[in-house]
Amino acid sequence: MPATLRLSSILSQQLRTPARWAVFGAALGACSAPPGANGDPGFDPPPFGGGGAGNSSPVGSAGAPPLGGAGSPGNPSFGEQNPGNQTPLNPGNPAGGGGAPPVSGAAGSAAGFAGSGAGLAGSGAGVAGAGSSAGGAGGVPPVTGSTPEEITAFFDALPCGAKYTAMGDGGWQFCLRLSDGGAACSRSTAEFTRVTFAGGEAVSNVAQVSGQRDSGVGVVTTAGALHVGGVTSISATPLIASGVVSYSGGFHASVALVTEGDGFGVRSWTDNGSPAPVTLPDGEEPIQVSANYGLACALSTSGSVYCWNAGGNHSLQLTDAPTRMAIARPLQMISVGQNSVCGVSFDSTLECVAAWYDSPFLPTEGSAPNFQVRASTFPSIREVHAGFGQGIVVRSDGTAVFLPGGVVPPADNPGQPFTGATNVIASGGDRGSACVQTQAGAVFCRVGTGVAQATLGGAPLIAQAATCPL
Repeated sequence: MPATLRLSSILSQQLRTPARWAVFGAALGACSAPPGANGDPGFDPPPFGGGGAGNSSPVGSAGAPPLGGAGSPGNPSFGEQNPGNQTPLNPGNPAGGGGAPPVSGAAGSAAGFAGSGAGLAGSGAGVAGAGSSAGGAGGVPPVTGSTPEEITAFFDALPCGAKYTAMGDGGWQFCLRLSDGGAACSRSTAEFTRVTFAGGEAVSNVAQVSGQRDSGVGVVTTAGALHVGGVTSISATPLIASGVVSYSGGFHASVALVTEGDGFGVRSWTDNGSPAPVTLPDGEEPIQVSANYGLACALSTSGSVYCWNAGGNHSLQLTDAPTRMAIARPLQMISVGQNSVCGVSFDSTLECVAAWYDSPFLPTEGSAPNFQVRASTFPSIREVHAGFGQGIVVRSDGTAVFLPGGVVPPADNPGQPFTGATNVIASGGDRGSACVQTQAGAVFCRVGTGVAQATLGGAPLIAQAATCPL
């Protein structure tokens, strides 16, 4: 099928609702702008795509109070280019009055997302809790903080789902997408190796990439195929031939977000098994996937998180069927560690469910066994990465901290700064690595007790936001 016809077909499927057409209209204007600083036009998140400096609420309703604190920077998975505001929902938008005016995109691009009234209300009925908690008592608390309709509309604006970035998620090999459309990986070092096929040819049509298992890599191409293998031995035969949007893997566990009808579906498998569909309960629709050591999870368009066994080497109370995790606030993105499931709420707070003694990198308070994240340590964040006994938090001001392990709860863990990294828009890594990407595409990694800029062939590498194949 010609590329223009394929794109028309895909867009007709992805943009059937008024909310999606409204967002697509603004994004289409941004796509006509000149390429970003590193030459990748289109729907890409910052730093390589059009978009306004700021972000009005895509779904606000007149008269509702705004959500969030003024000036907090916002969610880069959205496609904005806006170091000034990183909350996914505009905090300073006045109530009522027809919404905020559009803002101009960078380098002559069309207007950013137009406002539609006030920001999201800070409260709502939420989604009724379903199922039971790991302990079997009390059930899962209802999702609160924004109405289900508002949350769904927020996710409708993300053509490739939540947390769609250049950074991989899982595996001992940490991988990222390069500005030239290729991919590179490292393991416990800031020097990266280019990803190639088994014959030595560089993989050059990368949409998204992630480490998997101990030393494997999964590459999603711009054609929507998933290829797996070693860093320098990617198989030319795809494991999934088409429709793949993003991929995440850890030891044993692998999970992919795929196109399905007008939305997305989930494929999950362990080790060298075959991908099989996973259906979320209660009609929930997936918007992001994340996997790590023996478990896999999906974020739904209600902001809820569902996880299941995918190899089983963890300490969380899960079964083989998707189970809703006991996280009270709706989440805008998730990241799965070995014994932790973390995310960022629509209030920009850090939210986690963990086997606390087996995942000792989170700042905690309370008493055993009912520990919880110490909210005062990171009151406003834009991203979290949960790995094997370590993690990363990106604050709303664009600074990032590394969270080392060995912090026995209850105890604080303010982390160690990624020195030299400013305007951080993405984070990733796992057991062997912990790295962040800046808005300019520079990557900084923890090496020993310090921080080093990532290199490829001895020169600083430039990472680029993952390219949405839709």
